[in-house]
Amino acid sequence: MAVLDIFQSPSDVVAAPEGLALRFRLEWRHQPGQTEFFLPCPNRTAPPVDTIVQQLRAVAQQMSAQVSLRSTPEGIPFRVEGLSPAVGSFATPLDLKTPPGAFSVEFSRDGLVRRVDTVVSVGGLYEIDADFRTSRIEPKVVPVVHRTWPWWGATAIAAATTIYFEWRQTRAQSAYSSLGPTDPPDRFSARWNDLRQANLMRNGFLGLTLVLGTGSAWLEWGGSR
Repeated sequence: MAVLDIFQSPSDVVAAPEGLALRFRLEWRHQPGQTEFFLPCPNRTAPPVDTIVQQLRAVAQQMSAQVSLRSTPEGIPFRVEGLSPAVGSFATPLDLKTPPGAFSVEFSRDGLVRRVDTVVSVGGLYEIDADFRTSRIEPKVVPVVHRTWPWWGATAIAAATTIYFEWRQTRAQSAYSSLGPTDPPDRFSARWNDLRQANLMRNGFLGLTLVLGTGSAWLEWGGSR
């Protein structure tokens, strides 16, 4: 309750369907936003103290955050800042209800300390795990080798194929241009098909050459870095 403020004023006696009720307004310090609850007060008589305390405790429990404290291995003693009893009285695993706001916990084992500082919100669920396992790290440096010669070889083959189909396209163009009015239509169709096929193959391998060349240059640059 040290972090919970309760506000009341004369206007907090309000009309309710079952009669007059007394409004209690609550707010956690360092946590914006209020909540409230109502207790009946017939004939303007204050509710019994026990009733107020029970309702206040229930609302505070609902507004509290739940923090699950775990550790590896289990049974690690911990201390929560601002919470009694002292160090060593708590050990993992344990679930705690805590007011919203700053939350700090410190685990300790064989001279090793793990501390966690966080902020919890109203009604939030949190899990904090402290790992005290020891491990030996042996770093290994493995050089990365980028083999670029297969890419450059494929690029050269694609370029040579592009040159070949360029030559085929030139010959097909000359053959088609040499046709005259006396040539039959089927010869026009045959030579046009040769020209079209050679042009398509040249363009396709030209595009492949550009793609492979770009990829090879990229791998070469990456390997140099």
